[in-house]
Amino acid sequence: MVAIAVLMAVLVVMMMMMMMMTMVVVVVVVGGGGNCINGS
Repeated sequence: MVAIAVLMAVLVVMMMMMMMMTMVVVVVVVGGGGNCINGS
């Protein structure tokens, strides 16, 4: 039972990290592609 809870927690963390990465990528793309990384 503990292993199942740990697996669920890991899945939730992975999903949250994926969502954060996706939002960062969207912001970078909308902000002007790869120029923002070098310019700012």
